[in-house]
Amino acid sequence: MKPLASPRAGPLTERLDRVAEAFRARGAHLAQERWLTFLRQGADDSFALTLRREQCVGFVGVGREGLEDLDMRVFNTAGVELDP
Repeated sequence: MKPLASPRAGPLTERLDRVAEAFRARGAHLAQERWLTFLRQGADDSFALTLRREQCVGFVGVGREGLEDLDMRVFNTAGVELDP
C-alpha cells in the first residue's frame, strides 16, 4: 500500500478527515501516516503494521455507494488470526 503522498481536496479526503476527527474526539491520535489503497471488486491486499507498545488500533474502510461487503483480517507476528 502506498501512503497518501499529499493531501488533495476531494470527497474521499474530506470523508477521511471527518473519520480522523471522530477518532481524535474520542482521545485517539494518529500513530503513523495514513495509508490509502484502492481495490477492485474481488481483489485483496495486505500490509504490516508494527506497534511500538500495546495499544488500541482503529481501521477504517471507505467504499463507494453499492459496496456490499468489506472483509478485514488481522494477524499477530506469529501468523495467528486475531478475533474481531
